[in-house]
Amino acid sequence: MNQKYELVLTLAKLANETVWQFADAILDAIPFGEAGINIGTNRKLQELSKYLSQNGMHYSWNTLRSYRECAFRCGPDSPFRKHCIWIFSTLRTEEMLGDFLDSGLPKTSAAAKDFKHKVTRDSDPIHAHLDKAAAEIEHVVRLIHSGKVLKPLEVKLAKRLRNLTAELIADSVIQ
Repeated sequence: MNQKYELVLTLAKLANETVWQFADAILDAIPFGEAGINIGTNRKLQELSKYLSQNGMHYSWNTLRSYRECAFRCGPDSPFRKHCIWIFSTLRTEEMLGDFLDSGLPKTSAAAKDFKHKVTRDSDPIHAHLDKAAAEIEHVVRLIHSGKVLKPLEVKLAKRLRNLTAELIADSVIQ
C-alpha cells in the first residue's frame, strides 16, 4: 500500500487514541457527582471552554460535555475505545455500539445516527403505530391527488386511519 496512506492510517489511530485521552482529562477535571446533585457542571464546562479558547483551543462547552460523557460511559478498559468517539457519542451505550458494529453498516456518525433512530423507533410501540398510519395516509393521499375515486376499501381505510389517529392521541395524552 502507498506509504503516504500508511502515515495517514498511523496518524488517524493516534488521533482517535488522543481524543479519548482528551475526554478522560475532561472527566478527571470535572468528574460526575452523585445522581441528582447539582455540582455546577455546566458552569465548570463553560469555564474550561473559556480557558481553552484563551489558549487557542476552541471547543464549545457542549462539545466538552459530550467528550466527558463519552469518557464516563465508555471506561478506559473498554474494547470500544478503538472506535470513533463521535460514533459512541451518538449511540451513548456500549450495548448499542456493539449492536451497531455487528450490524454491518458503515462505521460513520451518519450511519450510527440512522441506526439509533431505527432502533429507538422500532422499540417504541407508539412510533410503530404512527409509522404504519403514516404509510396508509400517504397511500390515500396519493390516490386523492391522482384524481382517482376512492374505492369502498379505501373509504374504509380512511375511517380506520381516523380512528387509529384518535387512539394514538388518546394514548399519548394518557402517557
